[in-house]
This record gives sequence, C-alpha cells and structure tokens, in this order.
Amino acid sequence: MTEFQIRLAKISDVEPILDFCQYTWENQNDYMHLVLEKRINNPENKVFVVTLDDIPVAMQQVVILSKQEVWRSSLRVDRRYRRRGLSKLLDAHTNKYLSQLNVPILRYCVLSNNEVMLKIISRRGDKKIDSYSLCKADAIAS
Repeated sequence: MTEFQIRLAKISDVEPILDFCQYTWENQNDYMHLVLEKRINNPENKVFVVTLDDIPVAMQQVVILSKQEVWRSSLRVDRRYRRRGLSKLLDAHTNKYLSQLNVPILRYCVLSNNEVMLKIISRRGDKKIDSYSLCKADAIAS
C-alpha cells in the first residue's frame, strides 16, 4: 500500500471528497457539496487533502484572513480511514504551512456537541477561549 500524501485539493478531487463527506455525521447532512468547488477555486482558501494512491481520503481547509490570522475549518476524514492519524497529519502539515507564512493566529470554531472534534482539540493542546449561542429569528413584515 502506498503512503499517505498531502497536497492542495484540485477540482478533480471534488467528487471523491464529496463521496466521503456524505458520511461525516450520522444524523445530519454535510454542507460540503454546497461550498467545496468555491473553496478550492478561491485563492484565499487552502484546501489540503490527504491522499492514498492520489485519491483524497481526508481534507481540511485553511482560510487566510490576513497576514496575522487564519481560520481552520472543515476537517473531514473518510470513515474507512479514521483512527489512522490523518487529522494529526493534517495538523502537522497545516502548522508547518502557517509557520512558513509566519502567521501567529489560528482560529476555529467547534460545536459543543461535536465530541470527536473536541477530543482532537484537547489532543492538540488548544484551549477554549469563548462560547457563543446560535439565535434564529423569523423574518417579519416591514
């Protein structure tokens, strides 16, 4: 078996990424099909993929907000390759990339009920810095 490799995502990766993203959560649909192509085509986004035999099996996005700050999002791992250290591999790659850019601030947001991601965050040594609540208001006639 070939080793896992990391590279930037290409448009030709959209289909295999969306194939594994449909199994991201058990009780809800993933939104990746709505945004992936735009993210790959946006120069301010870096969508890194872990590949096996040049087929994506994991992904993570980094959005460059400024010279000082980036936003990490959209960690996805093909369920057939979970628990093989791919999130650690993506973390190391992302951290190296950000170090080369000399970006000191890395932010991300995780829902409080996302137990898998909370374990990953704990393993990273990252700490919670704030909380927020979602609010939805119905539109009213003006």
